[in-house]
Amino acid sequence: MNQLMEKVKRHPVVTVIIFWSLLIFCDKAIASPLVAMIKAPDIVLEVIFKGLELLAAIGLNLWLTKQPLHWQAAIGKNSLIAFGIMGAIVLFATLAELGNFVDAATIAVIAAVPEAFAFRGVILGSLITHLKIESVSRRVGAAIVLSSALFSLAHLGNIGSQGLTVTLIQVIEVFGLGCVLGALYVRKGSLLFPMLAHGFLDYMVTIMHGYTATVGSAGALNATLFSAVLHMLMYIGLAIIICKPDSIHQLQQQVGALGGRRE
Repeated sequence: MNQLMEKVKRHPVVTVIIFWSLLIFCDKAIASPLVAMIKAPDIVLEVIFKGLELLAAIGLNLWLTKQPLHWQAAIGKNSLIAFGIMGAIVLFATLAELGNFVDAATIAVIAAVPEAFAFRGVILGSLITHLKIESVSRRVGAAIVLSSALFSLAHLGNIGSQGLTVTLIQVIEVFGLGCVLGALYVRKGSLLFPMLAHGFLDYMVTIMHGYTATVGSAGALNATLFSAVLHMLMYIGLAIIICKPDSIHQLQQQVGALGGRRE
């Protein structure tokens, strides 16, 4: 068994797919049945479920991928401006829908933290570090696309509760969102930035539409597959802008900060 695991760990894409598969298994086969046995308000059950998901991701990373995560952030002028704008938007939206504040703040934290840990920190970080692609720009692009695809496919589990069409729309849009969040992690070298961006989006959807809304499905309720593809393309364009370095040396530094090898 140990020899088999050592062979698996030599293939980063296989290791990442196993990590992802086991995380989904933990969600569906362990966390969901446990939560179903508990009688509590839906928001409390969601907190428990996401907490179990985070614990599973931490455990799987310690056992399998062993990918270091990066939290320290260098906050510059542009980041401060962005945070100020986001803060103002959050303030005005909260004042308009104050009754949804607790649910919105809760959803923003419990969705952003475990997903940033698993999909940006572990999966994207592992791919950037270990993919055997010599061109650093191509390696980063491939890592963002692959991690976003896994992030997107993880939402297929919602098909039982929201139907095929809404789930497909969500999966398409989430792929684009994953590209943006991945680009933020590469650009800033800290999980705090994609985590805050993801939390901001979930907060805004929940404060405006209530607890049952999510970033994907709330928009999907009045969306079409065409609009979902359009949104995805817009997200991808934004990701390219975010991730585009001033020079190849800068990109090498960004990748090096995440533990990747330099050219």
